[in-house]
Formats: sequence, structure tokens, C-alpha cells
Amino acid sequence: MTTALLERAATDGILLHCLPAHRDEEVAADALDGPRSRVWQQAANRMHVARGLFLWLVAAGGAT
Repeated sequence: MTTALLERAATDGILLHCLPAHRDEEVAADALDGPRSRVWQQAANRMHVARGLFLWLVAAGGAT
């Protein structure tokens, strides 16, 4: 993914990536760090989901 390719997307298009990303191999560094990138927010949300799932599993395991 490059910034030029991202510019061809819809004006409200964003870049998502599940990380880890190989900078300048699969994703251009300027696209990854650019204003249309939501990669870091996506990573933070995934962390919170994992924590919630872990807590749910621990609570479910103690109930049986």
C-alpha cells in the first residue's frame, strides 16, 4: 500500500492493517503514519478486545 494508491480510494477511505507491518515492503511508511491511517487505533482496540475476552474466559471458568 502506498500513499498514491490510498489517494485513489474514496475520500473517506482509511488504511487498516493488523500489524506487525513490514515498513516499505508491504506498506509504505508514509501511508502507515499518514493522516488516513487508523492502524494504531485498530491495534489499541484489538488490545482491549483481547483483555475483555480474557476476563470473560476467566470468569466463565470459575463459574463451572
